Amino acid sequence: MDLCRNVQPYTLMAFDNFFTSLPLLEMLHHKNIYAVGTIRVNRKGLPAEITVKRGTRDQMCLKPGEFMFQHAAPISVIKWMDTKDVYVATTAFDPKRVQIIKRKQKDGTKKNMFCPLAIVEYVKNMGGVDRFDHFRSSYSIGRKSKKSWFRLFWFLFEAALINAYILYSQGHVMRNSSHRQFRLRVARGLVNNFSSRKACSTILKNKKGGVYKISDEVRLAKVGVHMPRAGTKRRCRFCSTRTNPKRSKIECSSCKVPLCISPCFERFHLPYVPHNL
Repeated sequence: MDLCRNVQPYTLMAFDNFFTSLPLLEMLHHKNIYAVGTIRVNRKGLPAEITVKRGTRDQMCLKPGEFMFQHAAPISVIKWMDTKDVYVATTAFDPKRVQIIKRKQKDGTKKNMFCPLAIVEYVKNMGGVDRFDHFRSSYSIGRKSKKSWFRLFWFLFEAALINAYILYSQGHVMRNSSHRQFRLRVARGLVNNFSSRKACSTILKNKKGGVYKISDEVRLAKVGVHMPRAGTKRRCRFCSTRTNPKRSKIECSSCKVPLCISPCFERFHLPYVPHNL
């Protein structure tokens, strides 16, 4: 209620199940503020027909795309079956209204499915928050600590990291622009080759001594020192495939990987491959 203190009447508020409760929706409605949010099944006041556990005798079995609801003005509680049960409470939308959405199947095809309008609007308004939570959960760096400020520090650090990745993706077309690769490049930049060990190398080698991965810091930095030199005939790291193997006696003096002299040597050391090459 404090967060909504300056919200204008007839505004739609969307929040996740951490906040959603029936008393909150009712108080907001008295201020002419409409709301929609996912809700936890253990919240007080939810109808038993909606919250009955799966597998019990009284449960109504819902197939994907089916839903049920209970309405007591001004609040509607909706249970919709997606891949699992989704619970939503709202004062803004008619629980009977639905839209057709597409859901990807296991075989890769897309299938039309009925979805309550309240859930469609919730996803539309909460998309940014859900995307942020998805990025955080993919590679979480938060750690438990007795110090209360530590959790806040890791949250702000992850928020800065995720926002930087989104901005970076909008302005760069990279071959390795995945979230994981971006985090690895940031981590290597922050470490800056520091190690408590005497020997430290960013070129990763296998047990036999062969190079199997080149970090972007080595591959793209000081391109002028990447000179071709003669070596043993091996498969080109850039263009060779299982179906079309290509071998070269030329290798990079810094990366220590075999490359065709043209055009692979130049393309391998570019942050992205231009369309005209």
